[in-house]
Amino acid sequence: MAKNLIIGRHYQTGDALQIEWDNGVISKVETLEIIPDGALTIAPTLTDVQNNGFAGYDFQRDDITKEELLAVRKALHQHGCSRILLTLITDQWDKLCHRIQYLNEMIKASPELSETFIGWHIEGPFMSPEPGFHGAHPPEFMVPPTPDKVATLRKLTGNAPLLLTMAPEWENISEGIRTARDLGAFVWLGHTDASSEQIEKAVIAGANGFTHLGNGCTNALDRADNIIYRIIDNPKINTCLICDGIHVSPLLFRIMHRAIDEERITYTTDCMSAAGSPPGQFKVGPHIVKVGEDGIVRQPGKPNFAGSSLTPLEGVFRAARMLDTTPEKVWHRFSDRFTDHLDLPPLWEAGNPADFCLLTGSDSARQVDIYIRGKKLAEHTFRP
Repeated sequence: MAKNLIIGRHYQTGDALQIEWDNGVISKVETLEIIPDGALTIAPTLTDVQNNGFAGYDFQRDDITKEELLAVRKALHQHGCSRILLTLITDQWDKLCHRIQYLNEMIKASPELSETFIGWHIEGPFMSPEPGFHGAHPPEFMVPPTPDKVATLRKLTGNAPLLLTMAPEWENISEGIRTARDLGAFVWLGHTDASSEQIEKAVIAGANGFTHLGNGCTNALDRADNIIYRIIDNPKINTCLICDGIHVSPLLFRIMHRAIDEERITYTTDCMSAAGSPPGQFKVGPHIVKVGEDGIVRQPGKPNFAGSSLTPLEGVFRAARMLDTTPEKVWHRFSDRFTDHLDLPPLWEAGNPADFCLLTGSDSARQVDIYIRGKKLAEHTFRP
């Protein structure tokens, strides 16, 4: 068997890191005492926990094929992302369940798909139907997260990682959250105008995060007391931010990073099929959305956003620019931090694919080389 290795600086610690692999699979990861001259920076590939589609393909389609999902996998790799939670949005309950079953059977039968589509994020239908808070989700299909419905989703997704977004306003919300946690699923709050008391009740029941803070809410928020303030004020809730500079303005993005403990923050794209594609018209389930030259995704004639067109690697560099820092400083919020927040498996372990990114360059231009199973797949150059 051919053995390969790479030595460089760990993207967070700066320590000398050596990764060895055989036939595309990691055999050893170790820290060295001496850093070679000119060592590159090594970073893990990215993980996106809210991804509704990519490269022109919509996960809400009932007829999406294995070949199309493999094309998504390849496109994600091109953009430095090796793992996602496949995200499905609110729909009629029976249709949603059928979609999960159809996709799960296809993914489980394919080692390649299982490697990338590692789990599920079901964003709805357990969210607020109130105007402004349901966002682009159809409010008529919102239902309470009863234990039987939560158990159905757990059964359909098997033992794969499962994240459920819920609004704490529902009656008996604690029962739904406790059922999810007992069955090994995670619950994040989102698309909600819950009070501080309702939020705390959900946290006590087992909710530990918030889906795309700053979005899924009305533009006309109370200046003294609103859902953003309530989540920032609760130190037990992890927050996930869309880091495109559109869904959360650069100003609010910086304020959130000052107000929220660093360990509580993660990033996502919340992207839909337009991500990795040129501007144009796309479908998200039954909805037609348009993506302009500015990258903003909207339903025609409506002001609210309908997902993003952000790619994961671009998201890292946009976050760094908004915070006036280096990509290495924010990279973990889009990669290995999910090991803690959602109990996702670590990326760099023996037996895992030899997937990593190499960062070179200066402040004026940074190059990222993407390696999948130990082979260089793509390179990108980013400028301030």
